[in-house]
Amino acid sequence: MKLDATLPQNKLEKAISDSSYFQLLERTRIKFQKTGIPKWILQSESEPSFVVSHNSDSDEIPDEVLERHIPISGGNLFRFDLVQHPTYSTVIFSWHHILLDAFGASHALASINDPQITHIPTYFGNEKRESKRKQWSDLMTAKNYLRATTKDPLLKIEPRHKNARVAYKEKRFSVEETANIRKQINATSRGGVETPYLLANIVMAYQQLLSQRGETRKDIWVPIPMEQRKSGATGPIIGNWHSLLFFRIKANLMDDKTAMVKDLSSQLFNQVKLGIPQKYANMLRLLRHLPIPFYYKLVKRPNGESLTGMLYSQSPSHEGLSSFLGCQVLDTTPLPPNTSPPGISFQITTFDKRLKLIVQYSESYFSEKEIIDLLKAIDKELIGANA
Repeated sequence: MKLDATLPQNKLEKAISDSSYFQLLERTRIKFQKTGIPKWILQSESEPSFVVSHNSDSDEIPDEVLERHIPISGGNLFRFDLVQHPTYSTVIFSWHHILLDAFGASHALASINDPQITHIPTYFGNEKRESKRKQWSDLMTAKNYLRATTKDPLLKIEPRHKNARVAYKEKRFSVEETANIRKQINATSRGGVETPYLLANIVMAYQQLLSQRGETRKDIWVPIPMEQRKSGATGPIIGNWHSLLFFRIKANLMDDKTAMVKDLSSQLFNQVKLGIPQKYANMLRLLRHLPIPFYYKLVKRPNGESLTGMLYSQSPSHEGLSSFLGCQVLDTTPLPPNTSPPGISFQITTFDKRLKLIVQYSESYFSEKEIIDLLKAIDKELIGANA
């Protein structure tokens, strides 16, 4: 979160320590039982959170924060960083994906901003209990669906060198541009669902980049997170409550945006009709009781390589986050998990009624110039369609 003024470090630390959410998060640990099955526990004592301070003349997030890996054991599963610029501050909240998803993180941050939030409706979730037979049936259905949609040939991006630095670029659309993009979504995407239209435009530009690199055109397989909480839900806070939708973007449609949007819409509604997201979620629950290699056998290629040619997700809107601890919030930038391969991830969000696209990438795979040109091409696809 980019603020309009300087936020004192002690003020942020006090707000964190006063938050009922973070008092619980500081006690929350994951424990692996003798069977290897993980279980959430609340320790009797908490481990205080510390804010790491940085000084910078740049708007960029420090490399040590971008490349951070939070261990699953040995302390709190989240971190706070405060970057002090000459005239303003940037607050960075990062967490292990097993602790929270974007929904939980948004609620936690809101508790820092509003001391009146003391009641946590649902902290630990109670997963729906299914019979082992039903879970196994769902596992096989999900496995067969994955197998059918991930047959080769699929795009696989090879790293070009060993520089593993993680970086990101972003594009923020104007209010007018955002409104025009949403008109196009409503006009072309079945049910006005955003994902098929936005994904198709990104792929059109991404394919141009791949073509310039000399990559052979192939289908691209993309898993996309899908919220499993009911609309208006206030919990659970702890855990990742997303399932996945799976899209196979066909190479022979990459020159026809209208056909691609139609095909992606069809794939989405077909998966919902077949209950694939719920069956995949049940599969993951069952796999907690099975050896880890079994899971990777399902979601990796036979030689252990990633199936994905790119990653894509949409984060919750942060429209309600206009101020933070007395400062005005000028901008928010949600960054996806540091995932490589495939070395590139696209994230869509909305703030201040403006659509925003964030591209996080590994410099092992893509150069800064390639990503800058890619953003220009995506801008042309989205804005050109509305000109």
